[in-house]
Amino acid sequence: MDGSYPERAPEASRGEVRRIMVVGEDILHQPCKPASAEFGTAELSQLIDDMFVAEGVGLAADQVDVDLRLFVYDCPDGDGVRHVGHILNPVVEQGETSKSAACSTSTG
Repeated sequence: MDGSYPERAPEASRGEVRRIMVVGEDILHQPCKPASAEFGTAELSQLIDDMFVAEGVGLAADQVDVDLRLFVYDCPDGDGVRHVGHILNPVVEQGETSKSAACSTSTG
């Protein structure tokens, strides 16, 4: 084994296809609820697997019609190193204030 990550994230083979929301849908225009689930629960694990089915560099839960602060990512950095993972309840910090992370959909 050469230590490289597979072409598709392993989660994608376990997930199911979900409809991707398009610009203008209500869920994309409201802040998502903080997640109370713990990593490793069956429900959260299934959602993460489902989200990896959609090919791209990242996807937020609200983009698959789930009101939850969660996103998954699979993208290279500036040096070409691939990063794959998921983040629950992300927060973007700017100086002295904090804002919830936001993601917009350009599908449609």
